[in-house]
Order: sequence, then C-alpha cells, then structure tokens
Amino acid sequence: MTDMPKPSPEIAATVREAYPKLRRFFAKKVPPAEVQDLAQETIVTFLEKDASRMEDPRRFLFGIARNKLLQHFDRRRPGQSFDSQVVSARQV
Repeated sequence: MTDMPKPSPEIAATVREAYPKLRRFFAKKVPPAEVQDLAQETIVTFLEKDASRMEDPRRFLFGIARNKLLQHFDRRRPGQSFDSQVVSARQV
C-alpha cells in the first residue's frame, strides 16, 4: 500500500466523528467479525479520494460505506448480485 497524504483537518474530523457511526452502520448488517474490516476499507477508500471535490464529506463517506456493503453482499453470494430493491440486508 502506498503512503497516503495527510488528510485536511476537516477530513480528519469527519473520519473521527463518523467512525463510531460507520461501525454501527455495518454492525446492524453484517456479522461482528466483518464490521472492523468494512469500516476500515471504507475509510481507506474515502481518504484516497480528492476531498476538494466533495460537497458533503460525511455523505460521501457513507455513500462509500453503502457501496462497500453491497460489494460485501455480492462476494458472499457468488453468481447472484445483491439488489437492495428486492432483498433486504437482513435477509442475506
């Protein structure tokens, strides 16, 4: 993994504030053993993005979290993609 540049104070504050909420977001949807990994993957992806292009960093962060969750469900169900309009996360 390459070194990431130091995040701006605003982005660092967003991550610090949102981290417990991210963990709760994932904890309601995946087994406990997977919560930490998904939260960390979300933050790494968020920090790799160009913060100057984000209108609302918190919303952007939780958009990444949603995508990570959908990717997680897709990996757990090979050959069958997860459609949140058809199946709830609780059913998976």
